[in-house]
Amino acid sequence: MERLKIHRENLIKALATLNQILSNKFIFEDDIELSKAIRDSKIQRFEYCVDLFWKYLSRYLLVYHGQIINTPKPVIKEVYKTGLITEEETQELLDMIDWRNKTSHIYLEMIADSLAKEIPKYYELMSFVFDKTNKK
Repeated sequence: MERLKIHRENLIKALATLNQILSNKFIFEDDIELSKAIRDSKIQRFEYCVDLFWKYLSRYLLVYHGQIINTPKPVIKEVYKTGLITEEETQELLDMIDWRNKTSHIYLEMIADSLAKEIPKYYELMSFVFDKTNKK
């Protein structure tokens, strides 16, 4: 239970940093490089939030359901089986994992621009699911 608390606190902090950059509307039309740096910062924060998120859910499954699962997609699928998330939310979370994997293995401007547009949706979903786990 103590390790779940540590995972919870780390995720709270990470989501706060992601929310911080999402809450600020940075528009630097005259400075394309600065706009790209901010976009890349969003993506970096997204990456570590996703990592902490699925690891938190993994610990949650161990504590509350006795399940030991150590990879992201099986964790998401098992959370679905517990009834905590819907089928639609499960698919969105699996898509989120795919995005995270793309960013760490291939860096293309097109991928970065597309993901940057999706990050707010994934932030909201991670926060929503996290809140549901804290009702226990």
